[in-house]
Amino acid sequence: MKGNLFFIALLVLLAQCKDVLTDKEKITIPYGKNKPKGSYITVDSAKLYYESYGTGQPMIIIPGNNGTIESMKHQIDYFSTKYTVFIMDSRGRGQSEMGKDSLTYEQMSKDILALMNDRKIDSAYFFGYSDGGITALLIGISHPEKVIKLATFGANISPDSTAVYTDVYNKIKAERIHAEQMLLKNDNSKDWTSLMHRYRLMEFQPNIPPSELTKIKDPVLVMSADQDIIREEHTILLHHSIKNSYLCIFPGEKHNMINTNHSLLNRTINKFFLLPIDADKKRI
Repeated sequence: MKGNLFFIALLVLLAQCKDVLTDKEKITIPYGKNKPKGSYITVDSAKLYYESYGTGQPMIIIPGNNGTIESMKHQIDYFSTKYTVFIMDSRGRGQSEMGKDSLTYEQMSKDILALMNDRKIDSAYFFGYSDGGITALLIGISHPEKVIKLATFGANISPDSTAVYTDVYNKIKAERIHAEQMLLKNDNSKDWTSLMHRYRLMEFQPNIPPSELTKIKDPVLVMSADQDIIREEHTILLHHSIKNSYLCIFPGEKHNMINTNHSLLNRTINKFFLLPIDADKKRI
């Protein structure tokens, strides 16, 4: 019996080692700096960089405020085996230029639409993480014909403490002030201009009335975690404001679930994508 238990334990250990090696091999792909998979487009005077992977129906992944193409490596690994994945470095991040104007979510949604036009994509599946979820929602509002299905995680439609926990909002404000102070000192240790714009974006935007969400006609999966930086009641507000939406709040998870439990997150998104669009959502 002990031998059987040892053998079973050994098989489990080997399986875990195989998974670790597989993940390690995948992570060696230079996401964000993979020239054979990369392309540039120019939108409103800014040169923007994106990469594409896989085959199948198009899927667009939009990173969060502090994210780049590389930060979504676990999602690219998973979804590129099922879809043709397109992912862009948002303005002022990675290999994309900031442009002349301040950052807005409206501009970033325009950038994604330009990518779709460049690759002649009529419509796509979307996954927007954090700030990327805001951008995806704006596309769903303004161009529903471009969306097949849309999933968001940790998105908000207002910038204040009604949506974001107070300590998080205060930290964002403090970081914005710090970036402005470093610019006044002519400090060159970081790209303080980009950082200032990114913190200002989170501090003062978005400002999307819940009534605007009623314009989204496509199926939407609204996700968050019960230890997220976004208030649970705000996530539920998004769900209630979007007629054709599903709600998923992961227990015991945090805002960085894209890394800490990416397997569960990715499988949940794909399950939603595979649901029939006219699936019955009536409560029994």
